[in-house]
Amino acid sequence: EETKELYRQQMPRLAFKSEILAEFIDGDSAVFGNYESCIEDTEIDYNKNVYIGIDWGTGSGGDNTAIAIGQLTDRKLEVKQIIAFNDKTVQETIDYIVSLTNRFTGNVTVVVEQNSIGKVYYQVLVNAITNPKCLCTLFVTTNKSKDKIIRQLCVCFEQNKITIPNDLKLKNELGVYECKPSPTGLPTYNAKQGFNDD
Repeated sequence: EETKELYRQQMPRLAFKSEILAEFIDGDSAVFGNYESCIEDTEIDYNKNVYIGIDWGTGSGGDNTAIAIGQLTDRKLEVKQIIAFNDKTVQETIDYIVSLTNRFTGNVTVVVEQNSIGKVYYQVLVNAITNPKCLCTLFVTTNKSKDKIIRQLCVCFEQNKITIPNDLKLKNELGVYECKPSPTGLPTYNAKQGFNDD
């Protein structure tokens, strides 16, 4: 029972039900089941440390560059703002992010996805950063890393360890996010056909 409780605390609810309790979860397929209980609009504190995550978009097919701004308070991640656009040139995008980082007086950690065009954009961004308290790092998205990230996010939602803004686009994208097994049996996460998950 102690081991089961440990797994329950560390795993998304649906994964725990199917993988540990061996229960069927047909009809219970939403990846982020209770994100709405974590909606809370909070103001950005420009004097505190901030984390900025960037998923570069190509601009084609509705693919947006998505920027998430978050701050840690009382062991909780508060996502303060989500910014998404696909109407800027590369230089306009870089200038926008540099301007964003310059608003903060605390430490700024920018985490940039390097998949696809990301590595090139990252190098341009690093060369353009003027805030001496800004650190840029890269991450790579693979099926394995995405599975780990999504599972951790599910647990954060389920245990109210995160807040997200009351953003219609964000809520729509969380609501249509789904998990399907790949041919190798590993889970793959994406928006439903015809939707975006920036």
